[in-house]
Amino acid sequence: MRVSLPAAAALLFLSTAALADPAHPRVFLRAEAWADGPSLPEIRKKAKLRPWSDRLGELKETTHGKALHWRLTGDEASAQACLDALKGMSADEGYGLSALGPVLELPVAYDWLSGWKKFGVAERKMVEEKIVKTADSCVEFLKGNGDSVWHTSAPRSLMGVALAGAALDGAKGAEYAKFAREYFETVYAPAMAALDGGAVAGMSYGVAEGFQPLGYALWAMKSAQGYDGFGWAKERGNWLEGRLEYMALLAAPDGTWPRWGDCVGGSRASMKEEVRCTVDMLALGTGAPVGAWLSRRIAAAFPGNAGYHACVLPDLFVFGREWADPGAYEPPRTRLFGRATIGQAAFRTGWDDAATAVFFKAGDYFDNHGHFDQGSFTIYRRGWLALDSGSYGGFNAPHRMEYLRKTVAHNAIVMGKDADGGQRIVNRQDFQDLGDWEKKKRSNQLETGDIVGWESGEGWTWVAADLRAAYDPKLVGWFWRELVWLDSGVLIVYDRLVTKSPPRWLLHVTPEPSIDGKTFTATLGESKLWGKTLLPENAAPRAVGPGCLVDGKDFPPDAPGSYSVPGAWRIEVSGLHEFLHVLAPLDAKTDPPEAVLVREGGRAGVEIEGKKFFFQARGDVPKAPASK
Repeated sequence: MRVSLPAAAALLFLSTAALADPAHPRVFLRAEAWADGPSLPEIRKKAKLRPWSDRLGELKETTHGKALHWRLTGDEASAQACLDALKGMSADEGYGLSALGPVLELPVAYDWLSGWKKFGVAERKMVEEKIVKTADSCVEFLKGNGDSVWHTSAPRSLMGVALAGAALDGAKGAEYAKFAREYFETVYAPAMAALDGGAVAGMSYGVAEGFQPLGYALWAMKSAQGYDGFGWAKERGNWLEGRLEYMALLAAPDGTWPRWGDCVGGSRASMKEEVRCTVDMLALGTGAPVGAWLSRRIAAAFPGNAGYHACVLPDLFVFGREWADPGAYEPPRTRLFGRATIGQAAFRTGWDDAATAVFFKAGDYFDNHGHFDQGSFTIYRRGWLALDSGSYGGFNAPHRMEYLRKTVAHNAIVMGKDADGGQRIVNRQDFQDLGDWEKKKRSNQLETGDIVGWESGEGWTWVAADLRAAYDPKLVGWFWRELVWLDSGVLIVYDRLVTKSPPRWLLHVTPEPSIDGKTFTATLGESKLWGKTLLPENAAPRAVGPGCLVDGKDFPPDAPGSYSVPGAWRIEVSGLHEFLHVLAPLDAKTDPPEAVLVREGGRAGVEIEGKKFFFQARGDVPKAPASK
């Protein structure tokens, strides 16, 4: 990959870098007061107060944390333990999924331990050589033909280069700093801007692993060189603020992520532990009100650990803070992200624990953690009522390969038999930048869906997707899925298609559903999902299960783990060219709404809540449903 920077911008960077104070510490914090972050004296003062004073011991769990512990307390034993760890650390270990390994710990510990009496010239040189080795590996990765720019490896490598540039003095540090800024501005930022704040991977990968290293990288450059990547991005689409909105809207009321893509278990599957530090970094950098709102919300929901994880403590004292009251601010309740790319939409009734949240996706192929589930949706109300079934364990395990990633495991439409009648199986994630993806998208059939309509009216929002490209053109000649979201929490799903193989409409639930004619109900704790099939008019919904069934064969999860919601049953409706369903998440004892099929001038529609919604006739291009 070739990274280039306009000459004028390069000169500006060099002049800014020349003004940087070479003293240490300067990564995330400064020895003296500065405008954009805390100084060492400020953090020392804060460390004496609760709750921070109660957590000082946790700093000693990581190498760089030991250096910070020495900085805050003067504890020589912590400094010595840090140096011992640095001597034993290998630059060939790569980076892990929690502490991010040597690419984070080496440069940050080097910066924070600088000035200790036993961290002399020889010791500094030893660590510098390891930092250079890891940073060079990150540079080569970003310049090579490895994983996609949207893969979590890209921001981690960017972080490694940025931290090396921030920590090291002299020409080598300036070289890394220059590369990090060039890559961010010319490669990474345009790719992220195309997503409008969204994430392409399974949510646990895209949020926790994708957003966190970027926050480290931008704050490293800002603290050490004064480079404001947050301001730069704000002037070019403000996709960083969009990321904060994405995290706010794409979290279910219990703080977990939608189950599309390879959503892992453990701390990365929710906002409980590893996300608030990321939110704080982006919120402080952008100044976006949604950031302060979300940080306070996470802290209130998880007071035991304030939304932090012990493995990511460099920002505990640096970025953790009590936010000012955001007042009447509230994020939008409906939002579409990446209309021309990822095509992900969120709909909510509100922000309380009993709120209903619906998530929908209809976009293109980006990476191998994604599933073949374009056009699918999930529904949450005090639990996942309509879910992406299955549980991510082994990447090549039979459960994932034969069930989890395929269309049959999602709330979508399959054609013919489960095993071969779903969406096209593609396999690629070597997109070096946005232009490379656009080129390969055209030439390698990576186009898998388009959002073709998005509009709101009084009490409703409509989204329409063209899903033809997701399926084998030999099977499907035409397929549009439209959703109408009512602010009350009701979801209308309308499908029109032309296919050579009999289609089946799928809805995945956990409990065995009860079916009464054309209506069905799945009760989960205090909530239930009620649904009604309006089209086909002769439809007979049926329950299939229990198990992760493909053509009658069960592929059980290989590693359910924490936060797993594998599901057990699905509702199937067979048809020919048209499906129309009404879905209502309700309290378990609440009566369902009245919903009836209506027609006008060849158009099908739904009468519900005193309104009639009419869709376009089959064959017409979708547009917002006429409501009366």
